[in-house]
Amino acid sequence: MRGYSCDHSPELNQVVLNLITENQTGIPVYMQAASGHINDNEGFKNIIKQHVKSLKAANNNRYFIGDAALYVAETI
Repeated sequence: MRGYSCDHSPELNQVVLNLITENQTGIPVYMQAASGHINDNEGFKNIIKQHVKSLKAANNNRYFIGDAALYVAETI
């Protein structure tokens, strides 16, 4: 998103939203806001590392939390 720049460079991004989506449906599975001044290569590496870390943590969980939409006849 472009906007007011303290560096007087309005053509540069001020904020970026790193987003990982599910392949077929495009549903967002991980999101991270970042400064527009970060290096893309480093930013992409970091978001992938964080996503893999959260997947590994979820794999070790015994409990998952869902709202009322989880408890319908088709999913029970």
